[in-house]
Amino acid sequence: MLPILIELTYNLALLVALSTVSGFIGDRFPGRRGALLQGLLFGAVAVIGMLNPLILAPGLIFDGRSVMISLGGFFFGPLTAAVSAAMAITLRVGMGGMGTLTGVSVILASALLGLFFYRRRDKLKREVTTSSLLTFGLVVHGAMLLLMLTLPWPLSLDVLKRIGPPVLLIYPLATVLIGKILSDNLGRARNLAALKKSETQLKQAQSLAHLGSWELELPANRLYWSDETWRIIGLRPQKEPASYERFLKVVHPEDRERVNHAYRESLREGHEGYEVEHRIQRPSGEIRQVLGRCEHERDTSGRVLRSLGTVLDITDLKAAEEHLRRVSEELRQRNEELERFIYSVSHDLKSPLVTFKTFLGFLRQDQRAGSRENMEKDMNFMAGAADKMERLLDELLEMSRIGRLDKAPTRIELRDLVEAALAAVAGSIAERGVEVRSELPELCLYGDRLRLERLWQNLIDNAVKYLGDQAAPRVELGVEDIAGERIFFIRDNGLGIDPRHQRKVFGLFEKVNPKSPGSGLGLALAKRIVELYHGRIWVESAGPGQGTCFHFTLPDALKVPEEPRS
Repeated sequence: MLPILIELTYNLALLVALSTVSGFIGDRFPGRRGALLQGLLFGAVAVIGMLNPLILAPGLIFDGRSVMISLGGFFFGPLTAAVSAAMAITLRVGMGGMGTLTGVSVILASALLGLFFYRRRDKLKREVTTSSLLTFGLVVHGAMLLLMLTLPWPLSLDVLKRIGPPVLLIYPLATVLIGKILSDNLGRARNLAALKKSETQLKQAQSLAHLGSWELELPANRLYWSDETWRIIGLRPQKEPASYERFLKVVHPEDRERVNHAYRESLREGHEGYEVEHRIQRPSGEIRQVLGRCEHERDTSGRVLRSLGTVLDITDLKAAEEHLRRVSEELRQRNEELERFIYSVSHDLKSPLVTFKTFLGFLRQDQRAGSRENMEKDMNFMAGAADKMERLLDELLEMSRIGRLDKAPTRIELRDLVEAALAAVAGSIAERGVEVRSELPELCLYGDRLRLERLWQNLIDNAVKYLGDQAAPRVELGVEDIAGERIFFIRDNGLGIDPRHQRKVFGLFEKVNPKSPGSGLGLALAKRIVELYHGRIWVESAGPGQGTCFHFTLPDALKVPEEPRS
């Protein structure tokens, strides 16, 4: 029995060594491709064992094929079991001898039992344990010994006596040993896959959050940056070694000293880390806003052993905050404007109503007195009050419509636009004898023609209205290009505006001279139209009697609109 035991042990030791290759396949080839390769491996190991068998009699051989084929099915399923069993059966049939049928039966039984336990384990979701492997090994090799009864009698009994004890002693233990190797390999493969998945998810999460991480081991001065940290600072991952000096180079020059001080100060005893907001200047020149945080790990003496930190790209957040601040400020101004608007509307509408009511009373008195002349005067005053109210309501309606663009932009020649605006106020220009100087380039605008025409019309009308009494009144219209920006202007040599009043001229119902004609809505309308095209408007005047110049921009009206997609 001892020689048989030694022979079988040697045979199975070879199988254990070759089975470790299975872990290599499992790490690199998942799915059906891996199952196929596992089948080829287990079949090859079984074949190697069959080529170095324990020979009890001519044509009667024993080896470890039952262990490998059953374990292949147990761990990797049908494809592995089928491939390995087919390889072993092919060789066994080729070897021939009296035990061929028994050998083929053992191979098929091992494969089928492996698949049975594979399905059972998969259904019950149980972990592979030492006891389950031992049970599996005993069942497989118990079946193998029962199949020895297919040998001619009394040879079958002799074989069972000689091979039974060593098989039941060695093969189940070999099944446990090789099974634990395979189980550990699979567990390691699962852990490796889970680790890779976690790393991928972490990278995706950092990318989505624009949050990079870094780790610095101070004694060894080893610095690690995550891929997102490299991206935030504008460098390619791993192209160059990470270092604190390299990081400081990409910090904006104006923030560099402050950031370096924050880090160096945090290394002092009693500090757990730092948090600092600063700018990054990428090699491309792009500037990003980031928030850096750091925490230190110290030994018992307080010396920093390791620093862990994050870099959060807050550029978009800062832009959103700035946009929100501007919107809030605009809403505040709109609310203040609305309050003034309500007050002014109440006051301005009340004035013609008071006039109308007053002269209605006079009309009744004059009617009773029979004074037709006074009645005519009363009705003229009432008609004037009604006309004033109508103009005011029309302008208020126009103001309410300015806030949106309803029409698709059209192409407009600037010169045609200005000529139409001048024609609209030609009566006032002729009455005052105003000289109009217009030096306009060939330029096309894109937008709502009526609104853009109203913009120039209001500004020209305002200029003519405040020219004052002088011998040579003049209005100039033109375009200037300053610092890459196209600026339109309307300049006059009229009364001018005191610098103290220049900021309020665009307010609703605001008039520098309360006694001047008009409702005070003309410049407010002009400002709304300019803002509709994301432009700005401002006034310049050296003071009373020095003339006035209105400047404005229309960036959106200078853009060629995109063709609608079909």
